[in-house]
Amino acid sequence: MKEYTKSGLSQNNQDLEAASPKEIIKWAWETFEGKIIASSSFQTQSIPLLYFISQEAPLIPIVFVDTGFHFAETIEFRDHIVDLFGLTLKVVEPQIKGEDFLSSFGPLFNQSPDACCFYNKVAPFQLYLKNYQAWISGIHRDQTDNRRHSPVIGQHPFLPFSKINPMASWSAREIDLFIEEQNLPRHPLWEKGYRSIGCEPCTLPVDPEDDSRAGRWTNFGKTECGLHTGSKNSP
Repeated sequence: MKEYTKSGLSQNNQDLEAASPKEIIKWAWETFEGKIIASSSFQTQSIPLLYFISQEAPLIPIVFVDTGFHFAETIEFRDHIVDLFGLTLKVVEPQIKGEDFLSSFGPLFNQSPDACCFYNKVAPFQLYLKNYQAWISGIHRDQTDNRRHSPVIGQHPFLPFSKINPMASWSAREIDLFIEEQNLPRHPLWEKGYRSIGCEPCTLPVDPEDDSRAGRWTNFGKTECGLHTGSKNSP
């Protein structure tokens, strides 16, 4: 692992802003080898990043947080992509999952989705991150207002060093075109209008003219699960 300091963030961002995702992933692996993970929700827009990782650093663990509330199609698609790309999958789960969570807390996703996301996704992921020094994320700037100014290399509050966003500068259109050009697979619910997919109780299909994340947490004014916002404590 190369020596790396927080003071190098500015220079690294300057150097990597115009770099390709593959170049950024290569830099990340050479810098943090053995101390880096990537996360993925295994939806359609996740596929280019996973494809690039498979080419440049397939030993990077791909962390999937299994909340117990995912679509069955998501789990099947995850397993297909892992096999197709030869990825290293790590499944992380909350302490109380699925039906057991419902028995203890009821349908929290209908009452307090922020709390539901924290207990089922954010908290177990933050706990797992403590074993690493860097995290590769698939976010891109045109997804939400919160992500609009995401740097390629950023400081994350729960890591000693970096959160790395190789796809930050790519638009949703560029991602879609790349999937078409490379003939990469799409999530099986894509054709049914599911453009952004999370847990089943909190995800709806959208019309083609709608924002891709309009089907997430509908009527709650919520656009983020909390992984990318620095949420540190239970709501």
